[in-house]
Amino acid sequence: MAAEWLIKVNNRFHGALNFHRDAADLFWFLSLPGFAMLHEYQLAVEALCQRKLKKFITEVTGMLVVDGLPIRAGMSEIVKGKIRTKIEPTFRWNMLKKSWEAYEEWERETLAEYEVIAKELSNDGYLVEYSYILKIVNEVNEELNHLRGILIEMSGMDWDISTISDMQEAMQEKYEYKLREMHKRHKKYHHFNSIE
Repeated sequence: MAAEWLIKVNNRFHGALNFHRDAADLFWFLSLPGFAMLHEYQLAVEALCQRKLKKFITEVTGMLVVDGLPIRAGMSEIVKGKIRTKIEPTFRWNMLKKSWEAYEEWERETLAEYEVIAKELSNDGYLVEYSYILKIVNEVNEELNHLRGILIEMSGMDWDISTISDMQEAMQEKYEYKLREMHKRHKKYHHFNSIE
């Protein structure tokens, strides 16, 4: 049934919200505001997409979707109990690298899961649902490609923390701007439940 597949996508979105929230917290902790704002922006985008998906599920199936327990990303567990001013540079470097690797893994797994769901919807003849999920697949693929570009750039500089720190101000401004623009486009809505 199409509803079961769509609910799986919704639950993955719920996990994505936790992932980006945890990643933003981690990068704020590591004093990397550009990377933190990237995840703050992704958190807002994912929340908006999830709201649209839930509305779509209700419109197509007539069902109210109740969120399941979210998938935990575990990003903040990496630094649990640490004090920012007392972490060693090597620890900071390792956390930076691990967090980006976890981000790529999350997006790869998400893409693979959504592709399977899209295929099943198509095979079962749910073409409206398939078209909707295909758009999400394309968005995840774009995000993964963007992420891989950042990873290539950081690998090319051998994850040099001073160079990465120098990137932060421009990245922070970029994602603050994108977040403001996104909110401007949707300010006419009282809350996300009514976004079309």
